[in-house]
Amino acid sequence: MSFKTLLAYLKGFELSMQIFEISKTLENSETQVWLQFAGSSGYISVEVETDLSNKCEEIGKLIII
Repeated sequence: MSFKTLLAYLKGFELSMQIFEISKTLENSETQVWLQFAGSSGYISVEVETDLSNKCEEIGKLIII
């Protein structure tokens, strides 16, 4: 039996997709706040948080220009 058939996995995946769809509508600054939450909670490493935050800044500058 594959873990992908487990009810917990299916429900978790569905919830993750709903959150992902909502996150696509967030502004750059809101995305950075969520990255900070994820970093502070230990969900992502400091290195990943820094890298993704830098990329958000870079993209934000391109859009504003």
